Amino acid sequence: MKITDTMRSTAYESVTSEKKSTKATVKQKKKQQDTFELSGDTGVTKTAVGGMSASSDEDELGISKKKGTNSYVVTFGSPAYVYRAVARGYITVNGVQVQLSDDVKKALTKQADETAEANERSIYEYIARNNAIVAKQQGDAMEETADDTAKAMRIMARIASGKRVPMKDREFLMKYNPKLYGEAESIGAIARMHKKKKDDKVEGEKDDEEKKPKEDYNKEMEDLTISHTNTTLEVSLDGGEATAGDVSSETIE
Repeated sequence: MKITDTMRSTAYESVTSEKKSTKATVKQKKKQQDTFELSGDTGVTKTAVGGMSASSDEDELGISKKKGTNSYVVTFGSPAYVYRAVARGYITVNGVQVQLSDDVKKALTKQADETAEANERSIYEYIARNNAIVAKQQGDAMEETADDTAKAMRIMARIASGKRVPMKDREFLMKYNPKLYGEAESIGAIARMHKKKKDDKVEGEKDDEEKKPKEDYNKEMEDLTISHTNTTLEVSLDGGEATAGDVSSETIE
């Protein structure tokens, strides 16, 4: 089952449960008195931005006003919010209930499906890029280890043959493998006793500065971004009428 199907099914089950709960509350209140009021679905979000608010029952939605108009752009932070709003058939903007027509419901559902798939792709792409950096880092670490091993073997061979070796190379081998250094020195001492030439050339390893610079993997990780796409709905409150209009999307990097 696709992730969008699962989210939609869960949303409808959630709203069905809400409706059953509301009916039960109404029935109980009717038994107690002749008049009753619906509980729960106030539709007004607990937080508002600049006097504006948008919600779908308990789902708080984003809202922004279009300049110079009485129209608003409502943002659904999750496809699940869209599916639940469609199942309820309305949202609430600035305390006004906005009914969703069949065409708007279809457009919202289609956009929410595309949004869910886009966000899923974005997550997979982020994971793939992250894994690529990790694999590259591990590969470079293995290459560096192999380089150090090869360097240690070369230094050991020169010491064991009785050749003069720079102190920095001796220190490298001593730090890399003290036991190997000790054995090389022992063998080298015997080799030097049998050497006839005393003017042998001192051979040293290339400076570390000549190695290719290391990449900053931490910075590469920090530079990774993941995009998130939301479904949006334009709502007009002109002339005292609440109308749901264009359905679109916005992507946040």
